[in-house]
Amino acid sequence: MFSIVVVADAAQARFLRVSAPPHARHIEEMPPIERPAASGALAEQRRTARSSAGRVQHVDSMPRVTASDFDPSASAEVRFAKSLAHQIDVLQQAGGIDDFTLLAAPHFLGLLRKHLADGTRKIVRLEISGDYVHSDLKTIMHAAYPV
Repeated sequence: MFSIVVVADAAQARFLRVSAPPHARHIEEMPPIERPAASGALAEQRRTARSSAGRVQHVDSMPRVTASDFDPSASAEVRFAKSLAHQIDVLQQAGGIDDFTLLAAPHFLGLLRKHLADGTRKIVRLEISGDYVHSDLKTIMHAAYPV
């Protein structure tokens, strides 16, 4: 049996497979998962459109005035949190895992927690709100398993 340490923020996630016992832990880092890049349409400053006369004209891709609170970046964060929660749930359902430890950026931890299945939430050993995605293994392990 082993534990999984999930280290995440809104852009990427790292999974560490940690075997017991505490005095001789073996740590295996799985390949990181990155949130898909924003749509090219959102990143463009201008787009091309055809006028009714058939000519090509350039128009701004973003409206000049908007009353919408829609934030495409926030939507991408929610989709990434759902996807990551699903992957964690799949690991839990496969069995053989003692517990999970979640280390995530504060806002993203809330999103991730919201989308975890009940069975997975029951075996979350520890949740730590902090940005550890770019930290080295020693720092992550010290946070996940404080002495």
